[in-house]
Amino acid sequence: MRHADPGAFLAAATPLLASDPAAQVFITSWVDGWRTQTHLQPAVYAATCTLGESRGLALQREGPVIVANSRPDAAAALARDLAEVRPALHSVIGESVGCEAFAEAWSRCTGCAWRSAMRLRHHLLVEPRDVPRAPGAMRPADGADLPWLTQHALAFAREAELPDSPRQVETSVMRRFARNGFRIWTDPLPVAFAGYIDVGSDARIGMVYTLRDRRRRGYATSLVASIVRERIAAGVKRVFLTTDVANPTSNAVYARIGFRPVGDEVRIDFVARSGT
Repeated sequence: MRHADPGAFLAAATPLLASDPAAQVFITSWVDGWRTQTHLQPAVYAATCTLGESRGLALQREGPVIVANSRPDAAAALARDLAEVRPALHSVIGESVGCEAFAEAWSRCTGCAWRSAMRLRHHLLVEPRDVPRAPGAMRPADGADLPWLTQHALAFAREAELPDSPRQVETSVMRRFARNGFRIWTDPLPVAFAGYIDVGSDARIGMVYTLRDRRRRGYATSLVASIVRERIAAGVKRVFLTTDVANPTSNAVYARIGFRPVGDEVRIDFVARSGT
């Protein structure tokens, strides 16, 4: 079933996400952005699918399609449905079983080949650990920071090999900035930034970046630890973030703060078949 209303989609998707808090926070924050940006084009593709015991969901606007917690039969059905209305797609993200079923069905519908591009890992923190504090301090981003944030968010997207277009990255920065969702570490000039979003009693941190010539000084560790303490002081009970499994530096940083892995996902990219 396709959904045109964010609330209706979330109500239909919630039972599917109940056993996976990391996915639930991610999807809820995605839907919150949709709820406040319903005027944007293209419109969101949001669908849920039930085939006997097999259930799934799909969300997409311009970037990757999300198929969190989707069983293979349902994921394949969602791929066939999406191909009817949006035959161009760059990537799919979700648990490997559902993603691969989606990718196979998408390939049959569109003729595209697919390849595994990235392994992602969800992390959860409840009790933060004390970590050495880097020189400098955290502060909220203000209007004068917006060009700097946008410039380095684009650098983050390039380094992380995200499938998002520059326009999508810029839109994401503007949306999060409008919600006061960026914190900057200064020493004394800005040297690192991170975004976050509160989702009820949970929070999700994302887009953590340190300037290339200021790395290995503990700025990202101190910044993320400070955001965690700030959100817990504001009443948040759990904090989530997602990393690239192939990036040992960021995974080690978050482990020192107290994050622990709670689940893996994959990103599969679609490419033209050889000779076409």
